Amino acid sequence: MKIIKLFITSMLLLSSFQTFAAEPLRITTAADFSTPENESKVIELTINENRLGGSVSNQGFEKLTGADADKFTLAGNKLTFIAKAFKARSDNTYRVKIKATVDVTNLFGTFSLEIEKTITVTVTRLHITTASNFSTPENESKVIELTINENRLGSSDVSNQGFEKLTGADADKFTLAGNKLTFIAKAFEAGSDNTYRVKIKATVDV
Repeated sequence: MKIIKLFITSMLLLSSFQTFAAEPLRITTAADFSTPENESKVIELTINENRLGGSVSNQGFEKLTGADADKFTLAGNKLTFIAKAFKARSDNTYRVKIKATVDVTNLFGTFSLEIEKTITVTVTRLHITTASNFSTPENESKVIELTINENRLGSSDVSNQGFEKLTGADADKFTLAGNKLTFIAKAFEAGSDNTYRVKIKATVDV
């Protein structure tokens, strides 16, 4: 399975008098990733630093202990899952807990914040090779071609390839016909992240 995100873009002019309420610290990196067997996966860790209501300093990430922690390395904000072979009759899912820390300075002083998040990487033999992130201008639909790694499945006899749109909060914002996933045109909504997600499942006989 793969989660595909689509961002609506718009030009937004802000006056110098406009202010925003501070948000809690969040790790904005997605929680779930997949990678083909025997391929490492580099994940960029990010936080909502522009929404914390002050100037940000001493931003950092820490890999916490856990059963799968040794399957990951962390350098700065780059979390790397170390390549693994696909294991038959196993869930092939590896998890690591990440802690983000940051100092935020505003009119009231400097505050240290921290938050934790679990990142999951699933090793797949079948892999959806379509990119995960797309953007489109407001009021324009976006057609996305879904593809798989059919040349790396260990067989020249690949058949019954198909894609399925799974349920989710934004599933009704997308349509699926064959391998063409279409995001339905939407207006840009001020004050919203304008990000829509859909989970796609690929199936194939090998």
